Amino acid sequence: MDKKTQVLLALPLALIVLLLFVADSIPFGRSISYAERGILDFRETGIELKEKRPVMSSRHVRGPFDFSIRDSTDEGPEEDDLDSRMDYNDMSLSLIVVTGQEKMAIIGGMLVREGDFIDDVKIERIEKNRVLIRDKTSKWLYPREIQ
Repeated sequence: MDKKTQVLLALPLALIVLLLFVADSIPFGRSISYAERGILDFRETGIELKEKRPVMSSRHVRGPFDFSIRDSTDEGPEEDDLDSRMDYNDMSLSLIVVTGQEKMAIIGGMLVREGDFIDDVKIERIEKNRVLIRDKTSKWLYPREIQ
């Protein structure tokens, strides 16, 4: 190897060493603020990470009142209540909501789901455009026309 090639190979190494000495001699510690110095001195010892709680899904949560179970002291409806019961033929379907697993309908002004009862009439099935109700016979209810 000739002398020119040796100088070209040694020159970059010499420049790197020189730059390291120059960079080490610059006082960077005095040019940063107290808060920045605190960040530089930070060590992650003694930190306890809390485990994240799972998010509760409200999809299958029903209301606070369960209307399907009667109180054991309940002796049944009064005579006036029997007269005010909804007529099986007069049940009007106002709205149907079907989203994923949740199926709801408003029948006679009451929000119902599949399996619920209105008086003695069971809500058997809720579909996109009709609701099957069952007493002694089955009947499909369709939404009333908006006028």
